[in-house]
Amino acid sequence: MEKSSNKITFKKSLKDSSLAAAALLVLRMIHKLLFNYAEMRNYFHQLFSTDNLILAISVSISTVIFIWIIISFIFGIVYYAYRKIKEKVSER
Repeated sequence: MEKSSNKITFKKSLKDSSLAAAALLVLRMIHKLLFNYAEMRNYFHQLFSTDNLILAISVSISTVIFIWIIISFIFGIVYYAYRKIKEKVSER
């Protein structure tokens, strides 16, 4: 009998892919801060020098969250399909 933790569900694959997508976004941000510091400094300077700071920050945060959700959903579908195919092949 299989354990329930080994059985793949779409919810579990979506959770795993959202963690992977968040890690990917954080690593990209750290990479940009380390190697493209001037570009990031220019972005933050433009962000904080706008007339409507709250709107600019909320749009930036919303964009990052939207990208995170889309990447998580795409990775989740691919991961779920991969695990289901792998599970079907291993049964034979």
